[in-house]
Amino acid sequence: MRVGFTVVQQGDQARFEHSPPQGRGRPDLVSFARTGSAAAALMGRLYYRRERLAELRPHLPVDLLRECAASEAALALSLYREFGPEGLERLEGDFALVLWDAGALRLLGMRDQYCSARVLL
Repeated sequence: MRVGFTVVQQGDQARFEHSPPQGRGRPDLVSFARTGSAAAALMGRLYYRRERLAELRPHLPVDLLRECAASEAALALSLYREFGPEGLERLEGDFALVLWDAGALRLLGMRDQYCSARVLL
């Protein structure tokens, strides 16, 4: 059984493939977000979401803030777009994150609060 996501990168494009859990009543811990030329997939849960949203409030329009409130991946992607890779280091929780920035031709990977963002490609 495969649960989670796979990132397939070809040239300057990345495709996220989702493998949801099987069976009813099991929560899907994978979220996706795409904004402009960047995309993110996050598996797990983030802590202190309210505090991270407060950091973004002065920088984002209301509709994007709503999306960030509903999706862990959207929150991570917005932190990256506003503050760069250092913004991802503000994330805490139990998670694995992959972020593709086509404009910078950068693939970032990160897991939980004890690891810093790593450039994978």
